Amino acid sequence: MTTTLTEAAPMAEPGIHCHAWALPSGDTGPGVARGLLRDTLRQWRLPDELIDDAVLAVSELTANLVQHVMSKHHDLRDRSPELWLYRRGAGERDQIVCKAFDPLRDWAPDTPADELDEHGRGLSIVDAVVTDWGCHLTRSMLGGPGRSVPGKAVWFAIDAPLAPEPTVAWTAPEAARLLQRALVTRDIPCRRDQDGGRAVVSVFDGPIVRCEERTFTWMLGRELTRRPYGELVEVTERLVQIHEQRTARTAGSSTRASVNTKEG
Repeated sequence: MTTTLTEAAPMAEPGIHCHAWALPSGDTGPGVARGLLRDTLRQWRLPDELIDDAVLAVSELTANLVQHVMSKHHDLRDRSPELWLYRRGAGERDQIVCKAFDPLRDWAPDTPADELDEHGRGLSIVDAVVTDWGCHLTRSMLGGPGRSVPGKAVWFAIDAPLAPEPTVAWTAPEAARLLQRALVTRDIPCRRDQDGGRAVVSVFDGPIVRCEERTFTWMLGRELTRRPYGELVEVTERLVQIHEQRTARTAGSSTRASVNTKEG
């Protein structure tokens, strides 16, 4: 299948930097991913060493995706893999987050390293050059409401020089509206409401997110999470992951991605 490269800005709000690209599903995918990542990180004026590490890591992730997902599962050929890139933790611990999405839920992290990529080095090379990495269930960013595809993302994060915290001047109702829109774009059912004067977004089979004091706040079990409005992308990713993991458990999914579901 010939894939036309497209780029979307799923959250093209002032101060929010998030890129999502459809990748070719064949052997040209890793090369395209390297070029996209290198060009974007240069535009962000990041150090050359960081860029080189990120390009090496994305090459390994996408080579693994092409060889072990797209080339072996021909029924997925009409669903393009995707590459996502964004920043998180500005003002605290700034990181570059890169994710390679594919429409196959299963993942076997215990596959021998020499079988994991075209170079024979496997994901061990990713572990050597990044700060953290993992795999989790999620849904595609591209496509829009009604067309988001379930799958998984293999991701990595690399510490970056601190950048100014994104300047967002949203009111609580505006933040709730943007979060709801981001979730609906990924086909995550949710409802926006008011709770005691605070704006809230209730995620079906997920947490209730309160928007107040320029912060998204939610409880999951006994764990309280607070993220600034400027981390809309990261917040959306976490909520999509929570929803997809719970949906998979409810459906009795046998996916093996759950063995390595660190937050990405």
